[in-house]
Order: sequence, then C-alpha cells, then structure tokens
Amino acid sequence: MSFSWEYQKARRILRQVNALAPKMRSLDDQSLQEQTPKLRTQLAEGASLMEILPEAYATVREAARRVLGMYPFDVQVLGAIVMQQGQIAEMKTGEGKTLTATLPDYAGVFTQSPEKLLELLRLEDRISVLLDALVNYAQRRSDE
Repeated sequence: MSFSWEYQKARRILRQVNALAPKMRSLDDQSLQEQTPKLRTQLAEGASLMEILPEAYATVREAARRVLGMYPFDVQVLGAIVMQQGQIAEMKTGEGKTLTATLPDYAGVFTQSPEKLLELLRLEDRISVLLDALVNYAQRRSDE
C-alpha cells in the first residue's frame, strides 16, 4: 500500500490502538474479558464498527500478550486494519499472518451471526490446513 489516503487512515487507527495499550495493560483479566460485552453494547447503541475498532484491536492485542505471550507489532495491526477495510494485506512467511488475523476475527464477532462465525471458523481451519500443506510441499521441493 502506498502512502495513500487509506494508508494514512490506517495509521491514524493504529495510533489510537497504541494510545489505548496502557489502559488495556492496566486492566485485570476480568475487566479485559468485560470489554467484549461493553463493545457489543456500544454497537447496539449506534456506534459503528470503525468507531469501536481501536478499542477492539487494543483489547485483542492485550489478550494475545497475556494468553499467547505474543504482542502484535504495529505492522501486524496495520495489516489487520487493511483486512478489516476489505483490502488485501500482503505478508511474507514468518511475519505473523495468523496473529494478524486474530484482530479482524475478533472484530467480526460483533458483526456476524453465530452461525456465520462457525462457518468462517470452519473455512479458516480448511484454509490453514491447505496453506500448511502448500508450505510443506514447497519446503520439500526446495530441499531436493
């Protein structure tokens, strides 16, 4: 993505996510878990997904740090913002595509029906298996 208007908008959202990091880090586990119902309520009261996106991303970023021991880098958050906007984020092997995908996946919880979420999870599992098979094949070919 060049230094376009969309990129500048994504950077603005990233700055908001980063600004919320100290607040999220200060929350205890229970308070962090209460973020999801809080964000759902904001949406029900008329907020748009893009309005709650910085707080949603800051929440899942902190959850990833606590649960997985991995904290999405700024470039990963930018990739997630780009995907959230329906665009393609190109990332190389080892740049954390799976971790990046957790951010828009979490935001999707607010906009999808439970049935649709289950369908997406199943599709994501199938894609993951396919990608693993492709990577293994490519690795075997390069070793020959």
